Amino acid sequence: MGIGYLVAISASSMRALTLSPALCTILLPHRRLPEKELWVVRSSRQLYHPLLKFPLRCSSIIISPDAIISIGAASLIAAMIIVPILGRVFLPEFQESTLVNTLTLYPGVSLEATNRAGSAIQYPLSKRTQDFLMSNYVMDVC
Repeated sequence: MGIGYLVAISASSMRALTLSPALCTILLPHRRLPEKELWVVRSSRQLYHPLLKFPLRCSSIIISPDAIISIGAASLIAAMIIVPILGRVFLPEFQESTLVNTLTLYPGVSLEATNRAGSAIQYPLSKRTQDFLMSNYVMDVC
């Protein structure tokens, strides 16, 4: 399941980086953008510029780029050290003790005959399932 997740994320990333820009180039009209900005862009600039001015004014308080790169590298090394310890199972083992039987009979078979056929199948399977569960329990305990 973990491999499936990783493959799905990788495929999605590849599609986002290759197919989406290509389709935008082909399908979107090739015209110049309007001179006047949209209201969304204007309002986001009004919110963003004050937030940007603070770090530029107080550059002595902000951590240097070298420190940020060092912290990132240390985090990467710590993650690489921790990965072998994590284990390989993404999901725990499911302890499902139910069994669903599907029985197909000819059309027109009476309800009593269907019940008899279901009981005839259910008993041997439930006996085997109980034996199987008991053997797994014994193996887990030992």
